[in-house]
This record gives sequence, structure tokens and C-alpha cells, in this order.
Amino acid sequence: MKSLGGKIVCLGRIVGSQGLEGLARLKSYTAKPEDIGAYGPLVDKKHNYRFNISVVRSSKKGVVAQIEGISSRTELEKFYGLDLYVDRSVLPELKDEEFYYSDLVGLLVNDIDGNFIGKVKSMENFGAGDIIEVETPNGERFMLPFTKKVVTEINLSAQNITIDNLKEFNDQGQESLGVNKNG
Repeated sequence: MKSLGGKIVCLGRIVGSQGLEGLARLKSYTAKPEDIGAYGPLVDKKHNYRFNISVVRSSKKGVVAQIEGISSRTELEKFYGLDLYVDRSVLPELKDEEFYYSDLVGLLVNDIDGNFIGKVKSMENFGAGDIIEVETPNGERFMLPFTKKVVTEINLSAQNITIDNLKEFNDQGQESLGVNKNG
């Protein structure tokens, strides 16, 4: 897939095994967890491995899937913790105001007054909604809900996002987050 020259997107991670027959437990980052196998073969970040995945079932602990060529727990163990990627070109087009996490990571973050806050370090969802993690210039990190109330603008072409209501989530105000209010 690397030869296509496209951007890859992480769809999930191998987190463990289910039983002794080599079934894998996957953490899926797709909108519908069971869709992790719907986009064709998945690869690791370095493109050393290619995985054809057939989803067996979905549960609260993640997706249980059969990975072609793996028939035992022992064969699967070397892949625990491995992130699974797909070429961006095979993913569906997004609607307005929809974004892939991978498109947001690395964007510059400014407050509504244009003050630089930091960069998007990661996007997470622990079950209660999307969370944006921001890393400030001094290396501090903080998390905010990824809602329209907080993230007021996303401009992918300008590679930045604007956040508001920062003080609601930080009792000490923006100064403690390394914000340069003087430009």
C-alpha cells in the first residue's frame, strides 16, 4: 500500500487474543467498530505486515476477528499492541464538519483572540465523547472536549483550529498553558 503514495490512517490496534485458536481482539477506531475489516487489507505503520481481517463479532471489549494466516494464540502474540492502517484513499468521503482523527493531529491550536496555544497531539474517545489533546510550546498537555462549544473552527487548508471557553476547563487561566498573549 505504501507504493500508492497515499496517506495512511490508523483504523485500530491488536490488543489481545480470544481463545486459543488465534482469534484477535482489536480496538477499532472506525465509527462502527465492526467495519474495521471492511476497507480491505490492513498494514502496520512500516508496511512490514499485511493483514486480511474477518470480523467474527463485536463486544464491549472490542472486536473479535480472524486474521488470515494466524491460527494460534502464540502466532498472534507477537502482534499485540500493533496499530493497523489502511490507505486513506479507500475510506469514504466525509460530510461537512466530519473529520478523521489523523487529519487533526498536528494542527496548530489558537484561541479566539488568535493567541497560539499549541498543537493537537492526539484525539481520543474513551466512551463519553471525542477528546482533543493539545500540547503547549513548553510541553504541557491538556485535554478538552471536542465539541462545537470548545472547538469553534477547524481550517484544514490553513492547518489550524480555534478553541474557545478555555478558562472553563482550566481554573488558572491561559497563562498556565503557556499562551503568549502579547503575540
